[in-house]
Amino acid sequence: MPSAPLPIGILLDACDAYQQPIITGLQRTLEQHGLSSVVFVGRELRSPHRGHQQANRVYQLAHQQMLRGLVVFTASLGNALSDQEFLDFLQPYAGLPAVTIGRKLPGWPAVMPDNLSGMRALMQHLLQVRGCQRFLLVRGIEHNADSQEREGEFRQALQQAGIAFDEDHVLTGGFYGPRARELALQFFQHPQNRDIDAVVCLNDEMALGVMAALKTLHLRVPEDVLVTGFDDIQEGRLHLPPLTTVSQGLEAQGEAAAHLMAELLGGAPAPEMRKVPSQLLLRQSTGLLNTSSNPHVLQLLPEAAGLHQLFLDTLEKQGDLQQVLVRWNALMFQRMSQGLSLEVLDDVLCHWSTQPLDGWDVAQLQQHRALLSEMHSQLFQAQRIAMMHQHASETAHHRFATQNSLVFHSRIDLPDLMQAFLWYVRQLEVQHFYLTVFQDDPPGTAMLMLDLDHPDAAPMAFSGQHLLPMQVVHGLRSGQWWVYPLSTAGEWYGCMVFQAPRGWQVHHETFRSVLTESYHQFWQREQLQAHASQLEWQVQLRTHELQAEILVRQATEQQLQEANRELERLALLDGLTGLYNRMALERKLHEEFLDHRRRERPLGVILCDVDFFKKYNDLYGHPQGDECLRRVARILQGAARRPRDMAARYGGEEFLLLLPETDLAGCLRVAEDIRLRLQALHLPHAASEVAEQVTLSLGVVSVLPETGMRVQDLVQQADQALYHSKQQGRNRATAFHLSI
Repeated sequence: MPSAPLPIGILLDACDAYQQPIITGLQRTLEQHGLSSVVFVGRELRSPHRGHQQANRVYQLAHQQMLRGLVVFTASLGNALSDQEFLDFLQPYAGLPAVTIGRKLPGWPAVMPDNLSGMRALMQHLLQVRGCQRFLLVRGIEHNADSQEREGEFRQALQQAGIAFDEDHVLTGGFYGPRARELALQFFQHPQNRDIDAVVCLNDEMALGVMAALKTLHLRVPEDVLVTGFDDIQEGRLHLPPLTTVSQGLEAQGEAAAHLMAELLGGAPAPEMRKVPSQLLLRQSTGLLNTSSNPHVLQLLPEAAGLHQLFLDTLEKQGDLQQVLVRWNALMFQRMSQGLSLEVLDDVLCHWSTQPLDGWDVAQLQQHRALLSEMHSQLFQAQRIAMMHQHASETAHHRFATQNSLVFHSRIDLPDLMQAFLWYVRQLEVQHFYLTVFQDDPPGTAMLMLDLDHPDAAPMAFSGQHLLPMQVVHGLRSGQWWVYPLSTAGEWYGCMVFQAPRGWQVHHETFRSVLTESYHQFWQREQLQAHASQLEWQVQLRTHELQAEILVRQATEQQLQEANRELERLALLDGLTGLYNRMALERKLHEEFLDHRRRERPLGVILCDVDFFKKYNDLYGHPQGDECLRRVARILQGAARRPRDMAARYGGEEFLLLLPETDLAGCLRVAEDIRLRLQALHLPHAASEVAEQVTLSLGVVSVLPETGMRVQDLVQQADQALYHSKQQGRNRATAFHLSI
């Protein structure tokens, strides 16, 4: 029986909003061509961020010998590289059939978005349909090719329309929402700038930042000013009002790259470039719904054809419109339950709205518009529900991961930790999973520590030049695989290789970071224990051999004590914030509870949660999210003024402040002081639904512990008060009372 063909290698820097749709289209279409793939996820090449250099060692494991072809996300992977530097990086893959996405490199076939067609349609709509005359342009990175191309089409459209453009009406937002928001606030604060007809932003993230600034200044979109974006990200589709934008066809780019790869493997000549057309999507931010039509949409979604006929028959015969809505809701529910995108249904409605209705009377046309409007409304609500479901799923995994990271940190040895990892990946329904660790002794060796398919197998040694042992790597020739580095800012430990189920809702970065941080904590503890053992051995040696050298022995013993104290301290501290961890908190809370019950003194607890932190992470990225938690932690630490006060990280974005011998009034004062001190930092949070900056919700309780009362009861009361703060609108402190 012939062996399966080698997989297609895919190199990318992250799996976020830009890369995910492309990957979805790419993997789905590769499967249709009978091709498997292995996605190597590192970080941006030559990134200034600490730790990216270690993570990028994962690219060295993508050997030409194990791949049949290569797809490279050049648009996001090498922003800091020149063409020649990028070609030098790709030199080891010379001779492989290869496709790049988003950035053209000399001699490499590329799939590129056609920015011009969508931008041209957008400007034509603003100029000819909406009659705009005065524009504000918010461009991206000044020397970025995409930004320059879109800006060039913007200027050409104005020139052809005979409109002089004021160069003072250009803002450089750097493709970054908070920066665009700040610049828009400054621009529109001047009264002479309030007569702008339209703000043209060269990506959606900046457009959302501009709309947030306009809302702050009480300028309405679209009544006072129109706003457009570019990219069609999910946040723009579900914003109120929904954002008019240009879709780059990200999934279509992935599909085109897969088709091109299949052609190259079949011996077809390599085209220099294959462009994917962009499409204008009109939404309420310019005052009109999308009216563009895709004539092939009913071929892509055959079940919609029968519904369309029912739609027309019902209107012509003045039948029961409710049956159309029932079928429409059933179609939406079917796609949501299968984990499929609802975007194609938007195309269905747009297609229906553009069909000729010859011979219809006024009443039928009015019913047609009303029914389409109701179906648009239901689709919009379904999209919001789908996003909330995805957010809830990611939040649940984040909480699940946070809770289990504490369990991982308590594992006594490496086999015990691997068993905990095994349980974790099984809970997440991962289909296949391998974890490898690279070693320095002997140099160039690696160990397969965990194999989900053979959980009882002993660790297997293999060459560190390879991704997996040769008897295992053949499994990568079937299905779609992911490779993530097991690395931190200063250490490269190995990698994880896994195959996830279709429609997996787990955020890849969270999955990676849980395993990486847990292994890092274990490795640090092992290093400290080894160092302590080495010091202890030195003490014994010096004691027997050099009894006279008391000073040397005392110094060594002191080092041993310091190492042991450091080991104990690390076991009680949270690695990210430096606050006490949950294990230390529970020990302290139990001691204080018993002491306050014995002495009949009030014991106070403040439980707080960073508002909409998941959205903060999605908007600003995980490194900025970590810095936000550290800033909050410093405020909590500053509030623990007395020797017995304790500030701790309770889990994720939750913190707890223990205040011995403090009544409710005193706890409320401390809670309000914490909230105000965070507010004074003015940490921007453009995705928050309660404020323009990072805020806290706090639950406050103070009790006289009684016989029969448990420590858990005290924390639960604080949690109920925190829940009440969130229900009342967040960014507040609420005291517990029985009516909550």
